[in-house]
Amino acid sequence: YRVFKIDYLFGAAYEGYRHDRTLSAIEAYRLGLKLIREAVPKDAALIACGALPVATLPYAAAFRIGPDVLYSYGGVAFPFIANTARSTINLSFTHGLLYQNDPDTVILRHPLPQSGAEASLILTLLSGGPFILGDDLPTLGKDRLALLSSPVVTALRKSRGPLIPLDFDKHSNKKAYHTAFTPILDRGRYSAVQPELWYSPREDGTAFLAVFNWGAKLKEQQIDLSTIDQGFSS
Repeated sequence: YRVFKIDYLFGAAYEGYRHDRTLSAIEAYRLGLKLIREAVPKDAALIACGALPVATLPYAAAFRIGPDVLYSYGGVAFPFIANTARSTINLSFTHGLLYQNDPDTVILRHPLPQSGAEASLILTLLSGGPFILGDDLPTLGKDRLALLSSPVVTALRKSRGPLIPLDFDKHSNKKAYHTAFTPILDRGRYSAVQPELWYSPREDGTAFLAVFNWGAKLKEQQIDLSTIDQGFSS
């Protein structure tokens, strides 16, 4: 394997009795990561999940920045995609500073609606972080598999660039939830409290503008492209 995603790392930093009682919790945490890093192939990437940001340096290449995109008790549901999106866009400025930002896996399967599958795919590509599919590909229908080879997806995978929320101020003072459980009861009340205009100028001179609707109701968006100084590819 060339990618290893290790989860619940924070548990290793709890105070408690250890084999070497001279080590602090953080020292034991870092020693464990060091041993994992030495055990996997040198060219393999580690993705740290549920981890301590500073203490995990320099052992991981990518870092999970938000909640899980799927839970066994909640099933596949759009509010979980929206919850992942919030962490992705609000922490987009940190991407590449210490780690690659990992928004979690792409979810395309039913019963997620087509628009939800497209949102999961596009938000992950725009994040610039690891692109990992969370579905059993042979079980996906042709409609969902086709998303992976769409022209927009192909273009996004060929180039990289920063991710910028254009409407951050519009949502910055509104109430939002911070737990993994609220999406189950969301009904669009909280999922829409986040930026919906995601802009990404790319290294090759192209640019993308993704327009999302994280709420439960249809809405209209008016966008003045003249206020953005780059041309758009899609």
